[in-house]
Amino acid sequence: MLYGGGLRRSEATALVVADYNPETGTMTIRRGKGRRDRIAYATDGARDALEAWLGVRGVEPGPLFCPIDKGGTPHLRPMTDQAVLYILRRRANEAGVQIFSPHDLRRTFISDLLDAGADI
Repeated sequence: MLYGGGLRRSEATALVVADYNPETGTMTIRRGKGRRDRIAYATDGARDALEAWLGVRGVEPGPLFCPIDKGGTPHLRPMTDQAVLYILRRRANEAGVQIFSPHDLRRTFISDLLDAGADI
């Protein structure tokens, strides 16, 4: 969602299941930067990944993204911003790519939109 929806990590960790509309792929970002609400869209692969995640997590009320223990059981409590950073660093290391920040994904999302002709 950081890349596929252009979300900040604090926005992603603040999402709850009710903020996502699977029919339209929209997510309501509540109190984002500047404490403003906005709509973001889970596009293409992000929407598919989110649907797969909900298959694992379930659709019970609570945080949309939550930690999973080593046994594969999701725990319905919010993730921290720092956990997102840690996960991305670990995945970058596993993939053998240069370390990147969560905000790099947002910048890339925005650059790709502009390259595709979107209007700011």
